[in-house]
Amino acid sequence: MHHWATAIKLFQFDLQHVLAERYRAPDGLSRRLAQPEDVTDDDLRVDDDDFDDWVDRMYGRSMYLFNPVPEQDRLLALLPSVLDQSRGREAFSEADWDWLLRLTQYYWQSPDGRLWHKSPDFDHRLVIGEGADRYKLLKLAHDDSGHHSFWATYAVLSQRFYWPGLQSDILWYVKTCHDCQACSFDHVVAARCSLSSFVEAKMLRKAEMVETVGEFLYQMVVTRWGALREIVTDNGTPWITGLFRPVFILE
Repeated sequence: MHHWATAIKLFQFDLQHVLAERYRAPDGLSRRLAQPEDVTDDDLRVDDDDFDDWVDRMYGRSMYLFNPVPEQDRLLALLPSVLDQSRGREAFSEADWDWLLRLTQYYWQSPDGRLWHKSPDFDHRLVIGEGADRYKLLKLAHDDSGHHSFWATYAVLSQRFYWPGLQSDILWYVKTCHDCQACSFDHVVAARCSLSSFVEAKMLRKAEMVETVGEFLYQMVVTRWGALREIVTDNGTPWITGLFRPVFILE
């Protein structure tokens, strides 16, 4: 049962119930009496060892497909030893060996030991292994090049370098860049204590002013300094609306 459950997880499907009166042909087959020429279960029986080997091979491929970045990084780290023939087939599992042979079609190794991703126009890209070098390249391509958007940063890196998950890494870096986030804010909401002149402030965008003002009052003023006895504002719409939001949040 455990082997069957493991194997069935390799496939993605949806179960849909159909009433018997609407699906009579297959239902009739399930009620058909056995015939002498029918194939029996014994004829279809598979040796347990063969079945286990099949599951192992398929799971090795599914790990590569469903978890591409970590699995590709692992295989790319093994690929140089296959390309320079320093390790043979006996050094790898059958699933890994199958994938490594496929990858040799798309990668080559230069005499200095560096791994390159092949390109049809011979503009090969250097493969960057997992580690700090990827972050350094992201910083150089984005921070030191004017904090460009995703596509501009991707164009710079993809022309020269390759690693699994390059696009997702660039997207993450651009979205989390502090300078880029700061530049996207066009308003500042501030509250000043009339007694001590202490200021609490927060950057925000125009599109989220109404929602953010209420959160600002609750999170940075009320929770830090306590309930407010008096609030003086310019009666702008974000303030008038935002003053009531902490009440709803507490409820």
